Amino acid sequence: MPEYDILKDCGDSLKNVENIFVEYHSFAENPQMIGELLIILKTAGFKVYIKEAWENMKNPYKEKKGPYFDLQLNIFGYRL
Repeated sequence: MPEYDILKDCGDSLKNVENIFVEYHSFAENPQMIGELLIILKTAGFKVYIKEAWENMKNPYKEKKGPYFDLQLNIFGYRL
């Protein structure tokens, strides 16, 4: 989870960032870190807008995992 690892390492510096974009990817064989990533952004004072980057699974109850990622999101962090 490179996105999570990078944001975790620079979490204290995020207070100096006005806007941030994260393309989040999750592989089925690894734990999803989306919750932890959103906590980092919230702690840094960001509001977030999230869009599906790619429809990896049309029916997640049947498919269980996508062909490449089980989750792919565009996360926009901004300040009011």
